[in-house]
Amino acid sequence: MTALPDTVASSLWKDVRLVVLDTETTGLDAQARIISIGAFVIEDGLTIDSWAALVDPGLATVGATHIHRITAAMLRGKPSFARVADRVRALLTAPGKTVFLVGHNVQFDVKR
Repeated sequence: MTALPDTVASSLWKDVRLVVLDTETTGLDAQARIISIGAFVIEDGLTIDSWAALVDPGLATVGATHIHRITAAMLRGKPSFARVADRVRALLTAPGKTVFLVGHNVQFDVKR
């Protein structure tokens, strides 16, 4: 495969923000709550920001610990999603740029 010239590659990224997002949740059903969220922000082809947080879902159980390895004890004292929502919104917002959300099964994550 031939690489694109730098001028073409940089013009493809002009005014574009990619937000690579991943979450862990208390389960797979519609009532599942986020317990972990992380993001990488890419602009002009470069990672300009990264962020991750554990989130207290306000529930007694955290779901499939054997899958995500997050325990209820790890979430004690962590912020609720409402407390981190502004940070998530800021990552997904870039005035003057087109923002693309990237991730595995993003439709699931967005519903949470």
